[in-house]
Amino acid sequence: AASDPTEGEHGGGPAAIETLLDIGLSSHGDEHSRATFIRAWVDPIAPWDPLASLPPQARTVHVGLNLDAGKALALVDRGPSPTDAAKVKSWTALWASASEARRFKDGAIVHAVVWDAPAATRHNIALQASRYLLHRHMGVRPADVVSTLGGFDPVLSAPAGMGLSHTSSPSLNKAFDQLSAAIRGLDDIPLSILAVSVTSPAFADLEPFPPMPVLPGAPPPQGHPPLTFAMQFESSGKWPDDGKALKAVKTAFYLRLASALEEQKQIMCEVRPDALLAQSGGYTFVGTIHHEPTRVAAAEGRADGQGTDGQ
Repeated sequence: AASDPTEGEHGGGPAAIETLLDIGLSSHGDEHSRATFIRAWVDPIAPWDPLASLPPQARTVHVGLNLDAGKALALVDRGPSPTDAAKVKSWTALWASASEARRFKDGAIVHAVVWDAPAATRHNIALQASRYLLHRHMGVRPADVVSTLGGFDPVLSAPAGMGLSHTSSPSLNKAFDQLSAAIRGLDDIPLSILAVSVTSPAFADLEPFPPMPVLPGAPPPQGHPPLTFAMQFESSGKWPDDGKALKAVKTAFYLRLASALEEQKQIMCEVRPDALLAQSGGYTFVGTIHHEPTRVAAAEGRADGQGTDGQ
């Protein structure tokens, strides 16, 4: 049908472009749709002298994509099983040589498109897919498809050799797991430790430039946000209610934890009045004690328009 952009070459009108991108980015099923809403439109024609012929005008087609934050960065677009001939025909007509049958770790064998995008540019996969589809089915040159998706890329780039990365090193999680296990395994701690949890965005690949590991004993890299985590102890009626007294008790706990980590686990530590610094795997982690009554009191203080003395 003429309305199907996968059958033959079509003009680049907004309706055809919208339909094509909807098929390519939104019609893979809820599980794999990159975009939840797509709309294309053109600028109105500029005024001209009605007594003269309409001058040639270069009209830009604008396309708005509402991307699904949880799926837009996926490296793979999964298609139909090779046994479904009708769906395979439509899929290969859409993606052509970009797709091939693949076996995945879950045992599924399906036609799929795998995008070559390093972690630093995965946010541009939707643009990459759009350029491919528009070029293949409508003859639009990839260079003519411009986007605001990568508008901040120059700000988030760094010269080679600076030791900066857009993604956390696999060693980061390993280093924290080792530290967490060491803290949980400490003996002679006044209260049992219930949980050791990460709070730094670097663990979720949400830090533009997460810190890189350094040699043991070396100071942490300058300019990087700290790798923070929180420790939660078992409940006890001995925690003071006074903010200043609670700060002092927490500092005492940091001193006790640092001493135990150095003696029992050979982990280098430093204590600050409000935190415990510990080195593991070349990273410096900054730990604080999570105390539920303190959090509740802080929330109540904000509601009353007052501050609190302790955290």
